[in-house]
Amino acid sequence: MEVIFFLIVLVIVIALICAAIAFALPFILMALIMVLFVAFLYGIGKSLIGYYSALITTYGKNVGITIGVTLTFFWLFCCLFVGKKFIVPLLASIGVLQGII
Repeated sequence: MEVIFFLIVLVIVIALICAAIAFALPFILMALIMVLFVAFLYGIGKSLIGYYSALITTYGKNVGITIGVTLTFFWLFCCLFVGKKFIVPLLASIGVLQGII
């Protein structure tokens, strides 16, 4: 009788743990996504600071900043121009899928 009672309690505890994990999982995933996004932005910031400091050290302040800004905008526009060819059809297909669902 005592063994059955402990087995029932064990099953209830396992069920409660599973329910707690299932309830908390979306919050844990959202927190992980937010941490990854912040870390991504932090990494971009640190790399740009290192990039500009290397240019300033090599070419001097005015020329280094001018080269850095020019190349940054050049690559930004290149990525946007090339990325537009891939992103627009992707967003259109997502919109079609949402219309189907």
